Amino acid sequence: ARADRDSWRERAADAARERDQLRREADVQRRQLLRLRDADRRRIKGVIDELVRSGADWRVGVLGAGEHTEWLLQETSLGELHQLFFFDSDSSRAGATIAGRTILPARDIPALQLNAIVPSSLAFHEEMVAFLEALPVSGLRVIRCYP
Repeated sequence: ARADRDSWRERAADAARERDQLRREADVQRRQLLRLRDADRRRIKGVIDELVRSGADWRVGVLGAGEHTEWLLQETSLGELHQLFFFDSDSSRAGATIAGRTILPARDIPALQLNAIVPSSLAFHEEMVAFLEALPVSGLRVIRCYP
């Protein structure tokens, strides 16, 4: 029984160390994201503002309904688009709202006949672009926030 108890204590100590390590890594990533956002703020604002100017009457989608999209809505004129739709690949987010609009599942993108879509994520930008480029949709402009 004593050996079993010691084994559980070791596991608990290992789990606590792992939790602390994950917290440190998350903090580092959060700080890095903040620095990248500051560095890219003007460039991204220009990309989105140009989209809003040139596509004022377009149907525009945003893939990703997380913190990055919240940031885009705060820092750019994206929310001024009248026909703006939000999508997320996480089906648990479908039906929730962002900027007063319902989040739709990513599988609905082809049905809405969008003119342009913005992949809104720093961490998953390339995966989102690849997903969008593979969709059976003609004429869809993928507006990249990141090169």
